[in-house]
Amino acid sequence: MFGKDLKYNPDTAEWEGFPERSFDGQVKGSKDFMKLAKNTYRVLLGRGMKACYVHFMDKDTERYFRSRIRK
Repeated sequence: MFGKDLKYNPDTAEWEGFPERSFDGQVKGSKDFMKLAKNTYRVLLGRGMKACYVHFMDKDTERYFRSRIRK
């Protein structure tokens, strides 16, 4: 699940981090939240051998990912 702790903002074309919405205690309390949160999602999304199902809590983030999937 892609939670509410990391969102893509289409107006600024940048990622926004919300540590207070994170459930990962080590990442949440870090000064380098964005780097660690992005790395966490990268690792989790890259683990699927044949497929990966992802649920997005934020629709703008979902649209961002869908726009980058090869069809």
